[in-house]
Amino acid sequence: MAEKKQYKFYLTEEEFEKADNLAKKYNLTVTKLAKFFLLNMGVPKTAAEIEKRNQLKEVKNEIKQIGVNLNQIAKRVNARYYYEKNTSHHSFISNEELFQLLTETKNELNKLNERWK
Repeated sequence: MAEKKQYKFYLTEEEFEKADNLAKKYNLTVTKLAKFFLLNMGVPKTAAEIEKRNQLKEVKNEIKQIGVNLNQIAKRVNARYYYEKNTSHHSFISNEELFQLLTETKNELNKLNERWK
């Protein structure tokens, strides 16, 4: 059997708590959890892996922005409903504006889909 070697590192209180909670969640020791992450999810080994991770970060940000857009649409629709229900005034957002916002969101999703085919 190969000789075992040891690494020692320090964590902030917050990092320690996070590691401890994660280990408990998966019924592991912090040592086994750290070993698992190090051996299975460590640093990328090739330029292609680095590029893939960067692209995934971009996709994550794009999806987040689409989610923000959808939340804005939902907020406007809900505001329109409340406004029309409680007053006799004109809508905050017209059906045309709503259609335009939804179309823009659909176009962004289509671009994202084409990019990642």
